[in-house]
Amino acid sequence: MKIIYIHIEITAREYYSKLLLSYFAAKEGYTVIIGDILRFFKYNTNHKGIFHFKDIAPSSLNLLLFKKLKKSGFQITSIDEEGGIEYKNFDSKKSNSFQRLRFSNETISLVDKVFTWGNFDHDSLLQEYKNFKNKIINTGNSRYDFCSSKLDFFFNQEKDLSEEKNKKPILIVSDLGYAMSQKPIWDQFQVLREAYFKDDNLNNYEFELYENFANKTLFLGEFVKLIRKLVKDFPDEKFVLRPHPTESVSAWKKIVGKYKNLEINNDDTSIHWIRKSKLMIHNSCYTSLEASLLKKPIISFCPENCINFRKYFTAKIGIQNKDFLEVKKNLESFLKNEKIFDDNIQSNFNLVKDRIEFKEKLSSKSILEEWKTLDKFIEDNSKSGKLRFFLSLYLIKFLFFLRSFLKISLNFLNIRFKNHSKFIEFDERLIRDDLDKLNKSLLTNVKGSFKVNKFDKNLCLVEFNKK
Repeated sequence: MKIIYIHIEITAREYYSKLLLSYFAAKEGYTVIIGDILRFFKYNTNHKGIFHFKDIAPSSLNLLLFKKLKKSGFQITSIDEEGGIEYKNFDSKKSNSFQRLRFSNETISLVDKVFTWGNFDHDSLLQEYKNFKNKIINTGNSRYDFCSSKLDFFFNQEKDLSEEKNKKPILIVSDLGYAMSQKPIWDQFQVLREAYFKDDNLNNYEFELYENFANKTLFLGEFVKLIRKLVKDFPDEKFVLRPHPTESVSAWKKIVGKYKNLEINNDDTSIHWIRKSKLMIHNSCYTSLEASLLKKPIISFCPENCINFRKYFTAKIGIQNKDFLEVKKNLESFLKNEKIFDDNIQSNFNLVKDRIEFKEKLSSKSILEEWKTLDKFIEDNSKSGKLRFFLSLYLIKFLFFLRSFLKISLNFLNIRFKNHSKFIEFDERLIRDDLDKLNKSLLTNVKGSFKVNKFDKNLCLVEFNKK
C-alpha cells in the first residue's frame, strides 16, 4: 500500500490543483489522504509514505514536523503556495525577502524534493542553494493545469455562475488580506511571529508589516470608491467582487453597500469566475496569472500613493490604471470594442509564460513522476502499521461524528462555532463528481471508479479501483 499525504491550507486557492494531483496519484495506485493532513500527524507519524506540503518556511513548527517525519521514514516534497519568488533582483539580506522567509538550508536539507513554479524560481533557488541542486525540480504548479485547453471540458460541464446565462460579469478581485482579514490584526501578528520573528523582538520584518497594514487600509478606501463608481456608471453591467479566501465576505458587504448590479462572494474557486468573466480588475493579485494564461482582458488598478507596496511581478499584468477615470475610459473602450485589449492580452500571456511552467505536459503529471522516483526509498508499512493507519482514520472519523453531534446539539442552545476561515468543509459527493469529471475531461484509458471516504470535515481518503 503506497500512501501520499497532500496538504491543503486554503481550499479556494488549492482545492482543484490538489484534487488533480490526487486524481493522477490514485490512478497510479496510490492511496491519497488529502486535506488538513497536519491533524492526522498530530500524535502519530508511523504511517510511512510521501508527505506533500505547502511550504518549507524555516518555522519551528515545520522544522519539528519534518524531523519527526524523516525519523519515521517519510519522503517529503513541497511547492510553495504563496506565489513563488518574484523580486527582480533577489536580495537575501532583505528582511521581507520571500526567499529568505520561505526557504533555508536547514529545511531544504530535511526535504527530498522542492518543486518550483517555473524557471525564475528554479534558477533563483539554485543560485542560493547550490548544494541542493538535485532536490530543486522545476515541475510548475498544478493550479495552472486548469488553464490548459485539456481541461476546458471540465469547466464546460459546470453551470454558468452568472444569473443571466449569456451575460458574463466583470470580475473585481480583492487581495487586501490584512485590512479585510477575518482575523483581527493581533491574531495575524501572532501567526506571523510564530513563523518568522518569534525569537527577535526587534525584527525589521515585523515593523515593515505595520506599514504594509496601513497601506492596505489606505488602498481599501481607494478600492471601495472605485467599486461604487463603477457600478453606478455602468448600471447595465454585472459586477462580481471576489474577496480573497481569507477576507470576510460579510465585511465587504457592509463596507461597499448594496447595489443591484454587484454581487459579492467567494464561492467556488477563482478559476471558475475568471473563466466566466469578460474582464478582470485587480491590484497585483496572483489570480492575474490564471487570467493571463486564459487570455482574459485585465485592468491593473493602483493609485499613485500605493504603488510602492504592490507586488513587483503581478502588478505588471494588465493595462495600468491609477484612478477611476482611467479605469472608466478603458472599460468603456473595451465594451465598445473588445479587440482594443488584444495586444495587452498577448503581452500578459507572454510575461506570465516566461515566469511559470505552462507547457503541453501538465505540471501535475511532472510532480507525479517525481513522486514515483521516491517510492524506492520508502519501506513498506507492516501489517500492524497498515492496521494502525486505518484505526487512526476511523478514530478521526468517530471524533468528527461526535463533534458534529455536539455542534448540532449546542445549536439548539444558540451556541455557535466559528468556522475555519481558510477551509471550506469537504463535500464527499462533490469530490467524487469532480474526480469523475476529470476522468471524462482527460480521457484516460484506465477504467475503474474512485472511492472517496470523508474522515473529518477537512480530511478525505481517495483511491481508484481498476475494473
